[in-house]
Parts: sequence; C-alpha cells; structure tokens
Amino acid sequence: MEFDVRSMEAISQLDLEQGRERASKLEARRREIDAMTHRHADCLKALQEKAMERISTVEAKDLTPADALKWLEAGIKLERLMHKLPNVYAQG
Repeated sequence: MEFDVRSMEAISQLDLEQGRERASKLEARRREIDAMTHRHADCLKALQEKAMERISTVEAKDLTPADALKWLEAGIKLERLMHKLPNVYAQG
C-alpha cells in the first residue's frame, strides 16, 4: 500500500496534535501534583510548629530513660537524613 504526500502530511499532523494533547495532559497533571505538594508542605509546617510547642514544654527530668533514648534516636536519624547519610551505624 502506497501513501501519497497528502496522506503522509495528514499522519504527521495527527502525530503533532496527539503529542500536544499528551503534553497538555502531562502539564495539567504536573500542576495538580505541585499544588498537592504545596498543601502537604503547609500541613507539615503546621504540624512541626505544634510538635515543637509541645516539645519545648517537656523537662528532661520528666522523660523516662526509654523516652529519652527514643528522642535521641529520632534526632540522630533525622540529622543523618538531613545530611543524606544512611541510617545505619558502622559495626566494629
């Protein structure tokens, strides 16, 4: 089956239109994800503020040894995560 020039042009035009549609849908999805990410960031900031308010009222003497250890481990893990280091400790 042979295609003439007009058929090839029509196919090319259809490919371009489908590509634009696909790009438009991807861009819309990216905007939705960006908006969701910003909402989540706002919620996390509010949660962090509330947690810090509560933590700041706790006296060290009121922590059980187990609680103190949990807090220490959480702080170490978060600091390592912040510095993009693995949360494993060298044995030896």
